[in-house]
Amino acid sequence: MSKFEIQCHNKGQCTKDIEQLVKNELKANDIRLNTVEDLDIYYKPEFNQVYYVATCKNGRIYHNIEPLIIA
Repeated sequence: MSKFEIQCHNKGQCTKDIEQLVKNELKANDIRLNTVEDLDIYYKPEFNQVYYVATCKNGRIYHNIEPLIIA
């Protein structure tokens, strides 16, 4: 099993943790993951901020305006 980690300013963040954070946010907003066709995730490591754009199969697009903060 491989692990992909982003490191910046002596901090490391596993991409799986970032992805899980976004998926939990989508679920919390009543967006079913099986309806998501494309999920783009943007991570700003210097601020530990995560942004996403989720495009659903019906054409709806969901995104966050306020960043998600990963600990």
